[in-house]
Amino acid sequence: MDLNKDNLKKIRGLILFTVIILIALWNYTLILALISRCVGIVFPFLLGGAIAFILNVPMNFFQEKLFENNVVKDKKAVRRFARALSLIITLLAVIGAIVLVIFVVVPELGTTFGALGKSIQDFMPKVQIWVEELFRNNKEMTQWMDSLEIDWDELFNQAVTFFRNSATSVLGSTFGMARQIASGI
Repeated sequence: MDLNKDNLKKIRGLILFTVIILIALWNYTLILALISRCVGIVFPFLLGGAIAFILNVPMNFFQEKLFENNVVKDKKAVRRFARALSLIITLLAVIGAIVLVIFVVVPELGTTFGALGKSIQDFMPKVQIWVEELFRNNKEMTQWMDSLEIDWDELFNQAVTFFRNSATSVLGSTFGMARQIASGI
């Protein structure tokens, strides 16, 4: 290897890069805390940009349909407030959609989970009969099945508890996410 100026410069760069990587690996908690802090600072701007990008489409729609016709277009006061009024209408539509989801979809989801639990409770005896018929000719399997002591009520209660906890978790995370978005805004 020829040790000219260019190669020495590359070697120094590699050594410096290696030292920086080693220091970063030794202090990874500090590096992760710094990255987390930077993300915490930038996140509201990213969230605001995303919300503005999403709301811009319906806002432009309302602005075009409500304020770009010939009757309203000539009025100076209406032109001045067209963008602001379009934004307010868009925000009211989004809030209305969120309220609709909370008060219509969420109760329906709870009703669906309840109906699912009831269906499982009605379905389990049918499954038990089907399994008994399936293994009736196999004596070893029948003996093994008879030796099993399954408390169907307890199994059902555990399934219902699981679905309730899952629904509660989903609703909790949905409300938590909505709270985070609202606080970010």
